[in-house]
Amino acid sequence: MLKRHTNFNTVGKISCLGLLALTLFLVRPIAATPDKAHAIDAGQDSKLSVGETPSTVNLSFAPASGSGSITPNASTGAKAQTNVIANIDVSNSSGYSVYLGSNSSNLVGKDNKHTVPGVSGTSTFQNLPVNTWGYYAGVGTSIPETAQYQAVAAGQGNVIYQNPSHKIYSESKTLILSFVTNIAGDIPADTYQNAITLSVVSSPLKTTLTDISTMQEMTSKICQDSVLNETKQLKDTRDGKLYWVAKLPDEKCWMTQNLDLDLGTSWPSPAGSDYNVAATAYLPVATASSVTASTISSPSISTRSWSLGDYVITNPETPSDCGHQKNSFADCPAEFTSVVGKTASSDPDFYIKNGKQTVVGNQYDAHYLVGNHYQYNTATAGTGGGIAGDYGNYWSSTAYSDADSAYNLDFSGLTSISPSTSSYRGVGRSVRCVAR
Repeated sequence: MLKRHTNFNTVGKISCLGLLALTLFLVRPIAATPDKAHAIDAGQDSKLSVGETPSTVNLSFAPASGSGSITPNASTGAKAQTNVIANIDVSNSSGYSVYLGSNSSNLVGKDNKHTVPGVSGTSTFQNLPVNTWGYYAGVGTSIPETAQYQAVAAGQGNVIYQNPSHKIYSESKTLILSFVTNIAGDIPADTYQNAITLSVVSSPLKTTLTDISTMQEMTSKICQDSVLNETKQLKDTRDGKLYWVAKLPDEKCWMTQNLDLDLGTSWPSPAGSDYNVAATAYLPVATASSVTASTISSPSISTRSWSLGDYVITNPETPSDCGHQKNSFADCPAEFTSVVGKTASSDPDFYIKNGKQTVVGNQYDAHYLVGNHYQYNTATAGTGGGIAGDYGNYWSSTAYSDADSAYNLDFSGLTSISPSTSSYRGVGRSVRCVAR
Protein backbone atom coordinates (compact mmCIF):
# COMPACT_ATOMS: atom_id res chain seq x y z
CA MET A 1 0.00 0.00 0.00
CA LEU A 2 1.19 3.51 -0.81
CA LYS A 3 -0.14 6.43 1.14
CA ARG A 4 0.36 10.20 0.88
CA HIS A 5 1.80 12.34 3.63
CA THR A 6 0.90 15.75 5.02
CA ASN A 7 2.43 18.83 3.36
CA PHE A 8 5.44 20.21 5.20
CA ASN A 9 6.93 23.72 5.05
CA THR A 10 9.96 25.22 6.77
CA VAL A 11 12.49 28.00 6.26
CA GLY A 12 16.16 27.98 5.47
CA LYS A 13 17.62 25.01 3.67
CA ILE A 14 14.91 22.41 4.03
CA SER A 15 14.50 18.69 3.69
CA CYS A 16 10.87 17.74 3.10
CA LEU A 17 10.30 14.01 3.58
CA GLY A 18 7.30 11.88 2.69
CA LEU A 19 7.21 8.23 3.78
CA LEU A 20 5.39 5.79 1.52
CA ALA A 21 4.50 2.51 3.23
CA LEU A 22 4.96 -0.11 0.50
CA THR A 23 3.26 -3.43 1.14
CA LEU A 24 3.17 -6.35 -1.31
CA PHE A 25 0.99 -9.34 -0.46
CA LEU A 26 1.68 -12.94 -1.41
CA VAL A 27 -1.66 -14.68 -1.75
CA ARG A 28 -1.97 -18.44 -1.26
CA PRO A 29 -4.74 -18.83 -2.26
CA ILE A 30 -6.84 -16.01 -0.70
CA ALA A 31 -5.86 -12.43 0.12
CA ALA A 32 -4.68 -11.52 3.57
CA THR A 33 -5.94 -8.41 5.32
CA PRO A 34 -3.43 -5.57 4.88
CA ASP A 35 -2.12 -3.52 7.75
CA LYS A 36 -2.78 0.19 7.65
CA ALA A 37 -0.14 2.30 5.96
CA HIS A 38 1.40 5.20 7.79
CA ALA A 39 3.13 8.48 6.96
CA ILE A 40 5.65 10.73 8.68
CA ASP A 41 7.03 14.25 8.21
CA ALA A 42 10.61 15.23 8.80
CA GLY A 43 12.71 18.29 8.10
CA GLN A 44 15.68 20.34 9.17
CA ASP A 45 16.04 24.08 9.64
CA SER A 46 19.14 26.11 9.04
CA LYS A 47 19.66 29.77 9.75
CA LEU A 48 19.16 32.12 6.85
CA SER A 49 22.07 34.33 5.86
CA VAL A 50 21.58 37.99 5.06
CA GLY A 51 20.17 38.32 1.56
CA GLU A 52 18.43 34.92 1.53
CA THR A 53 14.69 34.34 1.10
CA PRO A 54 13.04 31.33 2.80
CA SER A 55 12.36 28.41 0.47
CA THR A 56 9.16 26.37 0.76
CA VAL A 57 8.35 22.88 -0.49
CA ASN A 58 4.97 21.14 -0.70
CA LEU A 59 4.81 17.41 -1.45
CA SER A 60 1.74 15.29 -2.07
CA PHE A 61 0.90 11.89 -3.55
CA ALA A 62 -1.92 10.61 -5.75
CA PRO A 63 -3.70 8.31 -5.44
CA ALA A 64 -3.91 8.52 -1.69
CA SER A 65 -3.43 4.75 -1.44
CA GLY A 66 -2.91 1.65 -3.56
CA SER A 67 -2.04 -2.02 -3.14
CA GLY A 68 -0.87 -5.03 -5.08
CA SER A 69 -1.49 -8.73 -4.56
CA ILE A 70 0.45 -11.65 -6.02
CA THR A 71 -0.41 -15.34 -6.40
CA PRO A 72 2.93 -16.81 -7.53
CA ASN A 73 3.29 -19.99 -9.58
CA ALA A 74 5.91 -22.65 -9.01
CA SER A 75 8.77 -21.51 -11.26
CA THR A 76 8.44 -18.55 -13.60
CA GLY A 77 7.01 -16.21 -10.98
CA ALA A 78 4.22 -13.68 -11.00
CA LYS A 79 4.63 -9.94 -11.44
CA ALA A 80 2.94 -7.05 -9.64
CA GLN A 81 3.13 -3.30 -10.22
CA THR A 82 1.84 -0.30 -8.28
CA ASN A 83 2.22 3.35 -9.32
CA VAL A 84 2.06 6.64 -7.48
CA ILE A 85 2.07 10.24 -8.75
CA ALA A 86 4.17 12.65 -6.66
CA ASN A 87 3.32 16.35 -6.95
CA ILE A 88 6.08 18.74 -5.86
CA ASP A 89 5.74 22.51 -5.47
CA VAL A 90 8.88 24.54 -4.78
CA SER A 91 9.18 28.29 -4.30
CA ASN A 92 12.04 30.72 -3.62
CA SER A 93 14.77 28.18 -4.26
CA SER A 94 18.35 28.44 -5.46
CA GLY A 95 18.25 24.81 -6.57
CA TYR A 96 16.63 21.62 -5.28
CA SER A 97 16.97 17.84 -5.54
CA VAL A 98 14.42 15.04 -5.15
CA TYR A 99 15.63 11.79 -3.58
CA LEU A 100 14.02 8.35 -3.34
CA GLY A 101 15.30 6.03 -0.62
CA SER A 102 14.15 3.33 1.78
CA ASN A 103 14.74 1.63 5.13
CA SER A 104 16.71 -1.06 3.28
CA SER A 105 17.13 -2.33 -0.24
CA ASN A 106 15.02 -5.40 0.51
CA LEU A 107 11.37 -6.20 0.93
CA VAL A 108 11.03 -7.89 4.30
CA GLY A 109 8.33 -10.35 5.40
CA LYS A 110 6.37 -8.92 8.30
CA ASP A 111 6.10 -12.22 10.17
CA ASN A 112 8.71 -14.58 8.72
CA LYS A 113 11.36 -11.87 8.07
CA HIS A 114 12.15 -13.47 4.73
CA THR A 115 13.66 -10.95 2.29
CA VAL A 116 13.21 -10.18 -1.40
CA PRO A 117 16.32 -8.35 -2.71
CA GLY A 118 16.38 -5.42 -5.07
CA VAL A 119 17.09 -6.12 -8.73
CA SER A 120 20.78 -6.18 -9.66
CA GLY A 121 21.61 -3.44 -12.16
CA THR A 122 18.58 -2.41 -14.20
CA SER A 123 15.78 -4.30 -15.91
CA THR A 124 12.53 -3.67 -17.73
CA PHE A 125 9.33 -4.81 -16.03
CA GLN A 126 8.89 -7.50 -18.64
CA ASN A 127 12.35 -8.99 -17.98
CA LEU A 128 12.45 -8.49 -14.21
CA PRO A 129 14.33 -11.44 -12.65
CA VAL A 130 12.39 -13.83 -10.40
CA ASN A 131 12.34 -13.02 -6.68
CA THR A 132 13.47 -9.40 -7.03
CA TRP A 133 11.84 -5.97 -6.87
CA GLY A 134 12.68 -2.45 -8.02
CA TYR A 135 11.44 1.03 -8.87
CA TYR A 136 11.27 3.49 -11.75
CA ALA A 137 10.96 7.27 -11.39
CA GLY A 138 10.33 9.72 -14.20
CA VAL A 139 8.94 13.16 -14.95
CA GLY A 140 5.29 13.19 -15.97
CA THR A 141 2.42 10.76 -15.46
CA SER A 142 3.21 7.89 -17.82
CA ILE A 143 5.73 5.06 -17.81
CA PRO A 144 7.58 4.31 -21.08
CA GLU A 145 7.63 0.71 -22.28
CA THR A 146 11.42 0.75 -22.09
CA ALA A 147 11.47 2.02 -18.49
CA GLN A 148 14.42 0.65 -16.53
CA TYR A 149 13.80 -0.48 -12.95
CA GLN A 150 16.52 -0.55 -10.31
CA ALA A 151 16.95 -1.35 -6.64
CA VAL A 152 15.86 1.21 -4.07
CA ALA A 153 18.93 2.47 -2.20
CA ALA A 154 18.92 2.49 1.57
CA GLY A 155 19.02 5.81 3.39
CA GLN A 156 18.35 9.09 1.55
CA GLY A 157 18.66 7.19 -1.70
CA ASN A 158 19.22 8.31 -5.27
CA VAL A 159 18.46 11.64 -6.94
CA ILE A 160 15.44 11.10 -9.18
CA TYR A 161 15.03 14.73 -10.25
CA GLN A 162 17.12 17.86 -9.91
CA ASN A 163 16.82 21.51 -10.86
CA PRO A 164 20.19 23.23 -10.31
CA SER A 165 18.97 26.68 -11.40
CA HIS A 166 20.04 29.36 -8.93
CA LYS A 167 16.79 31.27 -9.49
CA ILE A 168 13.55 29.32 -8.96
CA TYR A 169 10.76 31.62 -7.86
CA SER A 170 8.04 29.01 -8.33
CA GLU A 171 7.98 25.57 -9.93
CA SER A 172 5.56 22.66 -9.93
CA LYS A 173 6.84 19.24 -10.94
CA THR A 174 4.97 15.95 -11.37
CA LEU A 175 6.85 12.66 -11.04
CA ILE A 176 5.60 9.12 -11.52
CA LEU A 177 6.91 6.42 -9.18
CA SER A 178 6.46 2.79 -10.18
CA PHE A 179 7.27 -0.19 -7.92
CA VAL A 180 7.40 -3.73 -9.32
CA THR A 181 8.23 -7.23 -8.15
CA ASN A 182 8.41 -10.74 -9.59
CA ILE A 183 7.81 -13.54 -7.05
CA ALA A 184 8.10 -17.33 -7.53
CA GLY A 185 6.30 -20.05 -5.56
CA ASP A 186 9.25 -20.89 -3.33
CA ILE A 187 8.86 -17.67 -1.32
CA PRO A 188 6.80 -18.16 1.87
CA ALA A 189 3.47 -16.36 1.99
CA ASP A 190 3.57 -13.18 4.06
CA THR A 191 3.16 -9.42 3.89
CA TYR A 192 6.39 -8.09 2.38
CA GLN A 193 7.01 -4.44 3.10
CA ASN A 194 9.41 -1.53 3.03
CA ALA A 195 9.19 2.19 3.87
CA ILE A 196 9.89 4.31 0.80
CA THR A 197 10.99 7.89 1.48
CA LEU A 198 10.66 10.69 -1.05
CA SER A 199 12.65 13.75 0.05
CA VAL A 200 13.01 17.20 -1.47
CA VAL A 201 16.04 19.23 -0.40
CA SER A 202 15.89 22.90 -1.37
CA SER A 203 18.28 25.78 -0.70
CA PRO A 204 16.95 29.27 0.11
CA LEU A 205 16.77 31.82 -2.68
CA LYS A 206 19.88 34.00 -2.64
CA THR A 207 20.06 37.67 -3.55
CA THR A 208 22.34 38.07 -6.56
CA LEU A 209 23.23 40.76 -9.07
CA THR A 210 20.00 40.33 -11.01
CA ASP A 211 17.93 41.05 -7.88
CA ILE A 212 19.31 44.51 -7.08
CA SER A 213 18.90 47.79 -8.94
CA THR A 214 21.45 50.22 -7.45
CA MET A 215 25.20 50.31 -7.02
CA GLN A 216 24.72 51.13 -3.35
CA GLU A 217 22.98 47.78 -2.71
CA MET A 218 26.01 45.81 -3.88
CA THR A 219 27.82 43.72 -1.24
CA SER A 220 30.50 41.04 -1.22
CA LYS A 221 27.82 38.48 -0.20
CA ILE A 222 25.70 39.34 -3.24
CA CYS A 223 28.76 38.93 -5.43
CA GLN A 224 29.61 35.60 -3.79
CA ASP A 225 26.10 34.24 -4.44
CA SER A 226 26.04 35.43 -8.07
CA VAL A 227 27.01 33.04 -10.84
CA LEU A 228 29.91 33.49 -13.22
CA ASN A 229 29.18 36.07 -15.95
CA GLU A 230 25.97 37.22 -14.26
CA THR A 231 25.47 40.81 -15.45
CA LYS A 232 23.26 43.70 -14.40
CA GLN A 233 22.95 47.40 -15.19
CA LEU A 234 22.87 49.20 -11.82
CA LYS A 235 21.99 52.79 -10.99
CA ASP A 236 24.29 55.03 -8.95
CA THR A 237 21.89 56.80 -6.58
CA ARG A 238 24.25 59.77 -6.29
CA ASP A 239 23.53 61.03 -9.79
CA GLY A 240 21.22 58.46 -11.41
CA LYS A 241 23.75 57.20 -13.96
CA LEU A 242 23.74 53.52 -14.96
CA TYR A 243 26.73 51.16 -14.89
CA TRP A 244 27.22 47.60 -16.12
CA VAL A 245 28.43 45.24 -13.38
CA ALA A 246 29.40 41.58 -13.92
CA LYS A 247 30.88 38.66 -12.00
CA LEU A 248 34.13 37.79 -13.72
CA PRO A 249 36.32 34.62 -13.63
CA ASP A 250 38.34 35.97 -10.68
CA GLU A 251 35.14 35.46 -8.62
CA LYS A 252 34.80 39.21 -8.08
CA CYS A 253 32.12 41.57 -9.35
CA TRP A 254 33.49 44.43 -11.41
CA MET A 255 32.10 47.51 -13.04
CA THR A 256 32.58 46.73 -16.73
CA GLN A 257 32.43 50.36 -17.77
CA ASN A 258 34.28 53.42 -16.53
CA LEU A 259 33.08 55.57 -13.64
CA ASP A 260 31.47 58.79 -14.85
CA LEU A 261 30.72 60.54 -11.56
CA ASP A 262 31.13 64.33 -11.53
CA LEU A 263 32.55 65.53 -8.23
CA GLY A 264 31.80 68.81 -6.54
CA THR A 265 32.95 71.13 -3.75
CA SER A 266 29.50 71.11 -2.16
CA TRP A 267 29.57 67.44 -1.22
CA PRO A 268 28.66 66.46 2.35
CA SER A 269 31.08 66.37 5.25
CA PRO A 270 33.10 63.09 5.28
CA ALA A 271 31.70 62.04 8.65
CA GLY A 272 28.82 59.63 8.01
CA SER A 273 28.43 60.63 4.38
CA ASP A 274 27.49 58.26 1.57
CA TYR A 275 30.66 59.15 -0.30
CA ASN A 276 33.12 57.42 2.05
CA VAL A 277 35.58 60.28 1.93
CA ALA A 278 38.20 59.47 4.56
CA ALA A 279 39.27 62.91 5.75
CA THR A 280 38.52 66.60 5.22
CA ALA A 281 41.86 66.96 3.46
CA TYR A 282 40.53 64.74 0.69
CA LEU A 283 37.27 66.54 -0.06
CA PRO A 284 37.17 66.56 -3.87
CA VAL A 285 37.73 69.53 -6.07
CA ALA A 286 34.95 70.14 -8.60
CA THR A 287 35.26 68.10 -11.80
CA ALA A 288 36.92 70.10 -14.58
CA SER A 289 35.76 70.04 -18.19
CA SER A 290 39.23 70.29 -19.70
CA VAL A 291 42.84 69.48 -18.86
CA THR A 292 44.82 72.69 -18.46
CA ALA A 293 47.62 73.92 -16.22
CA SER A 294 45.05 75.45 -13.87
CA THR A 295 43.18 72.17 -13.39
CA ILE A 296 46.21 70.05 -12.51
CA SER A 297 47.30 70.00 -8.88
CA SER A 298 50.08 68.35 -6.86
CA PRO A 299 50.04 64.53 -6.89
CA SER A 300 50.40 63.62 -3.22
CA ILE A 301 47.13 65.05 -1.85
CA SER A 302 45.26 66.31 -4.92
CA THR A 303 41.66 65.25 -5.58
CA ARG A 304 41.04 66.51 -9.08
CA SER A 305 38.84 64.87 -11.73
CA TRP A 306 38.11 65.62 -15.34
CA SER A 307 35.06 65.12 -17.55
CA LEU A 308 36.19 65.41 -21.13
CA GLY A 309 32.79 64.85 -22.72
CA ASP A 310 30.27 62.06 -23.24
CA TYR A 311 32.05 59.78 -25.69
CA VAL A 312 32.38 56.10 -26.47
CA ILE A 313 35.30 54.34 -28.13
CA THR A 314 34.48 53.99 -31.82
CA ASN A 315 36.54 50.87 -32.56
CA PRO A 316 37.41 49.08 -29.29
CA GLU A 317 39.29 46.27 -31.03
CA THR A 318 41.46 48.52 -33.22
CA PRO A 319 44.60 50.00 -31.64
CA SER A 320 44.87 53.74 -32.22
CA ASP A 321 46.61 56.82 -30.80
CA CYS A 322 45.31 60.34 -31.09
CA GLY A 323 48.43 61.88 -29.57
CA HIS A 324 49.16 63.81 -26.41
CA GLN A 325 48.10 67.08 -24.76
CA LYS A 326 44.47 66.90 -25.89
CA ASN A 327 41.91 68.97 -24.00
CA SER A 328 38.90 66.77 -24.76
CA PHE A 329 37.83 63.74 -26.74
CA ALA A 330 36.43 66.06 -29.36
CA ASP A 331 40.07 66.50 -30.43
CA CYS A 332 40.14 62.82 -31.46
CA PRO A 333 37.14 62.38 -33.84
CA ALA A 334 38.51 59.19 -35.43
CA GLU A 335 38.82 57.40 -32.10
CA PHE A 336 35.76 58.61 -30.16
CA THR A 337 32.08 59.16 -30.97
CA SER A 338 29.93 61.65 -29.07
CA VAL A 339 26.82 60.18 -27.43
CA VAL A 340 25.32 63.45 -26.23
CA GLY A 341 21.52 63.13 -26.43
CA LYS A 342 21.71 59.37 -26.98
CA THR A 343 20.56 56.57 -24.63
CA ALA A 344 22.62 53.79 -23.11
CA SER A 345 21.30 50.39 -24.28
CA SER A 346 19.97 47.97 -21.68
CA ASP A 347 21.18 45.02 -23.77
CA PRO A 348 24.47 43.65 -22.38
CA ASP A 349 25.27 42.20 -25.85
CA PHE A 350 24.52 45.38 -27.80
CA TYR A 351 28.03 45.57 -29.30
CA ILE A 352 28.04 42.00 -30.63
CA LYS A 353 24.43 42.03 -31.82
CA ASN A 354 25.07 45.21 -33.82
CA GLY A 355 28.09 43.99 -35.76
CA LYS A 356 30.62 45.29 -33.23
CA GLN A 357 29.39 48.85 -33.38
CA THR A 358 29.37 50.91 -30.20
CA VAL A 359 26.75 53.39 -31.47
CA VAL A 360 23.68 52.54 -33.55
CA GLY A 361 20.97 55.12 -34.14
CA ASN A 362 20.01 56.74 -30.85
CA GLN A 363 21.58 54.06 -28.65
CA TYR A 364 25.11 53.23 -27.53
CA ASP A 365 26.91 50.52 -25.60
CA ALA A 366 27.91 51.98 -22.23
CA HIS A 367 30.60 49.33 -21.79
CA TYR A 368 32.71 51.60 -24.02
CA LEU A 369 31.84 54.94 -22.44
CA VAL A 370 35.11 56.71 -21.64
CA GLY A 371 33.78 58.17 -18.38
CA ASN A 372 35.76 60.59 -16.23
CA HIS A 373 39.43 60.63 -15.31
CA TYR A 374 40.47 60.85 -11.66
CA GLN A 375 43.65 61.51 -9.75
CA TYR A 376 44.67 58.72 -7.39
CA ASN A 377 43.46 60.31 -4.14
CA THR A 378 40.12 61.02 -5.77
CA ALA A 379 39.77 57.48 -7.09
CA THR A 380 40.45 55.97 -3.66
CA ALA A 381 38.46 58.55 -1.69
CA GLY A 382 41.59 59.45 0.22
CA THR A 383 42.17 55.88 1.42
CA GLY A 384 45.23 55.03 -0.70
CA GLY A 385 46.18 53.10 0.20
CA GLY A 386 44.09 55.99 -20.45
CA ILE A 387 40.93 54.58 -21.98
CA ALA A 388 39.34 51.11 -22.08
CA GLY A 389 39.96 49.05 -25.17
CA ASP A 390 43.27 47.79 -26.57
CA TYR A 391 45.09 50.47 -24.58
CA GLY A 392 44.20 51.84 -21.19
CA ASN A 393 45.27 52.71 -17.67
CA TYR A 394 43.31 52.16 -14.46
CA TRP A 395 44.16 53.13 -10.92
CA SER A 396 44.82 50.36 -8.41
CA SER A 397 43.78 50.81 -4.79
CA THR A 398 47.37 50.18 -3.67
CA ALA A 399 49.74 53.03 -2.88
CA TYR A 400 53.34 52.95 -4.10
CA SER A 401 56.33 53.27 -1.76
CA ASP A 402 56.93 56.70 -3.21
CA ALA A 403 54.49 59.07 -1.48
CA ASP A 404 53.74 60.79 -4.79
CA SER A 405 52.96 57.59 -6.73
CA ALA A 406 50.50 54.69 -6.82
CA TYR A 407 50.13 51.41 -8.70
CA ASN A 408 48.06 51.28 -11.84
CA LEU A 409 46.98 48.55 -14.26
CA ASP A 410 48.36 49.23 -17.72
CA PHE A 411 46.98 47.60 -20.88
CA SER A 412 49.18 47.84 -23.98
CA GLY A 413 47.79 46.10 -27.03
CA LEU A 414 46.06 42.71 -26.88
CA THR A 415 48.83 40.72 -25.23
CA SER A 416 50.62 43.01 -22.76
CA ILE A 417 49.14 43.60 -19.29
CA SER A 418 51.29 45.26 -16.63
CA PRO A 419 49.71 45.04 -13.18
CA SER A 420 52.71 46.44 -11.31
CA THR A 421 53.36 49.74 -13.05
CA SER A 422 53.10 53.01 -11.14
CA SER A 423 52.22 56.61 -11.94
CA TYR A 424 52.22 59.94 -10.18
CA ARG A 425 49.02 60.38 -8.20
CA GLY A 426 48.28 63.61 -9.98
CA VAL A 427 47.80 61.83 -13.31
CA GLY A 428 44.23 61.31 -14.50
CA ARG A 429 43.22 57.63 -14.83
CA SER A 430 39.98 55.79 -15.48
CA VAL A 431 38.30 54.00 -12.57
CA ARG A 432 36.33 50.79 -12.27
CA CYS A 433 35.12 49.52 -8.91
CA VAL A 434 35.19 45.92 -7.66
CA ALA A 435 33.16 44.09 -5.00
CA ARG A 436 35.73 42.15 -2.96
